[in-house]
Amino acid sequence: MLRRWRWSSAVVVLAAVLGAVLAGLPHPAPAAAHDATTKAHAEVTGPGKDLKVVLDLEYDLLMKSAWLYAAAYEAKGRTEQLRQLRINRAAVTDYVTRRFAVAYDERPCTPTMTGDADVHPRGKATFALLTYAYACPGEPGGTHAISSALFPDAETFVHSTETLVRYDLDGGKGSAVLVAQSPTLRVGERQATSQIWEFFLLGVEHLLFGIDHIFFLLALLIGARSPRAVVVTATAFTVAHSITFLLAAMGVVDIPGEIVEPVIAASIIVVAVANLLGRQEEAGQVFGHIRT
Repeated sequence: MLRRWRWSSAVVVLAAVLGAVLAGLPHPAPAAAHDATTKAHAEVTGPGKDLKVVLDLEYDLLMKSAWLYAAAYEAKGRTEQLRQLRINRAAVTDYVTRRFAVAYDERPCTPTMTGDADVHPRGKATFALLTYAYACPGEPGGTHAISSALFPDAETFVHSTETLVRYDLDGGKGSAVLVAQSPTLRVGERQATSQIWEFFLLGVEHLLFGIDHIFFLLALLIGARSPRAVVVTATAFTVAHSITFLLAAMGVVDIPGEIVEPVIAASIIVVAVANLLGRQEEAGQVFGHIRT
């Protein structure tokens, strides 16, 4: 029992140290390599057939995909990035409107950029905020279809791009994930259960490829006392992570990475220490039984 306690304690401490260190390391910059991926965000609203679309796209990736010069996609600082978006407005709009489309009763809507682009931080990357008005032909009472082919694998900058869409139109509200295999949302056809499942899978994917998440889960599992506790702990953590991912993806919660990452590292240490103290208490009980 004592040997088992020592081994478990060592694993807990190792997980805590490695998890905290890795959580604090800088992550690879998105769009910097072929193995990187990204998520595009779109908010689509409209009281009638004409729509407003706000796109939130990774700045440097957007400028690379529009085939602009290095001065554009390597721009640093808000002032210079806004200047590059302004002087390259036509090229950016041409790229975006070829890759993101809205149709009304199967007829394409005509996009026009409105206002100036903006930039803001999202995690460790800078995102460009672009607003478009889509004028749709036809009579009121029809239905819309939203399609995204933003940042495809063929461009070789990133892979497996997902476009997270929030919409409020045609009498309904909802969210959807558009991917290369399923690039079109026909409003009214998606069921809520399928949307929840899509976001659940995204949460699981994010969990599996986040080394800090793995170490946090490992720290939790070490404290489990039975196979049933292991299953319950892993399931609860996965579901909870998927829910927080859904809230973040939908914009309900938006906390800067400068706050989140230290908290992740601290949480790994806290859970590991709590488990370690629990093991010490268990060992104390064992020694007490031996003495008596």
